Amino acid sequence: MTPARRPAPSDTTARTPTAAAVLAAAGAARSLLADPGCVELAVDGDDDVLGDLPEDGLGMSDHDGVPLFAVPTDCRLVGAAREHRRAVLTVRAPAGTHGAPGLRLAGWLSPHDRLQCACCAVERATLVLVIDLVILTRDDAAPLTIPVRAFRSPLHALNPGYLAKARRHLEQSHGEELRAAVAHRLGRPEGGIAAVGVAALTPDAVALDVLDTGGSRRLVVRFPRTAHTPADLGDLLRTHLHDHLC
Repeated sequence: MTPARRPAPSDTTARTPTAAAVLAAAGAARSLLADPGCVELAVDGDDDVLGDLPEDGLGMSDHDGVPLFAVPTDCRLVGAAREHRRAVLTVRAPAGTHGAPGLRLAGWLSPHDRLQCACCAVERATLVLVIDLVILTRDDAAPLTIPVRAFRSPLHALNPGYLAKARRHLEQSHGEELRAAVAHRLGRPEGGIAAVGVAALTPDAVALDVLDTGGSRRLVVRFPRTAHTPADLGDLLRTHLHDHLC
């Protein structure tokens, strides 16, 4: 009698990403959304829905894991959002990041709010893409579908992309406030601080490269607690550096 053959061991476990792998992939995906190289939006039923946007194109930001767009109130994309059209957002990494993952988000457009630019008084409509599918694309592996709940987890609020974008904003838009903050901390006249660069920004600290009459130095300002959200990080920066930082 021929003995019964045992079934081959299943390799399902090997093919199924671990919880840690999903968490890491979700963090990478949120980082891309927070600080993209370029974005492309395709809307069902209208191949030229972006054709009437101004030269600055599609203003997109990450709103707690939801793509938010700021566009002119009379553009065709606003009409598509009122009709809750299906759409796919493709996010690519900044130029020069060879081998970096890409991101595709699918869902439906929906009106969100209106905002008015503080500098030019132009009113813009804000729309959101209510996502129901998240796919991280990678050159060296198969595309990975990430659960929407994992993608939108508060654990990824201060992702590397967000922190990099916030660091650049501090350096490019708040030079005067940074010089004033450094002068106060060092007990020197503000005029003696030639320049301040932001070397690093983390949930625990900000590192500043200072150039003054005595040469260059690095000043590290450590926060008394770890920030967990963008609002929390903003509060810490305003409290421990300068109250006009945004």
